[in-house]
Amino acid sequence: MYDVEIMDMEKTELAGYPHQGDYMEIGSKFEQLFIYAASNNLLNAQTRSISLYFGDPKSVPQEELQSMACISVTGDTEFSNNDRPEKASIPA
Repeated sequence: MYDVEIMDMEKTELAGYPHQGDYMEIGSKFEQLFIYAASNNLLNAQTRSISLYFGDPKSVPQEELQSMACISVTGDTEFSNNDRPEKASIPA
């Protein structure tokens, strides 16, 4: 149904907010993330949006699905205030 391309990538550092439940509802976490990122000057031309999905919706009950709405950041990115996103990474 979709074209798939496998490619090598360098390690990618991420900042994001976790989401639990229906994968189709992750948009609100991206909204929260982009408000934080814009307010803290984390966005630039190299920033990428990345969704991480940790469960198979065919075998995990919808209310137990875990995902994370992320943006790419540099490894030395500092986060301020209590509403800061979590750090994560995708290995090379």
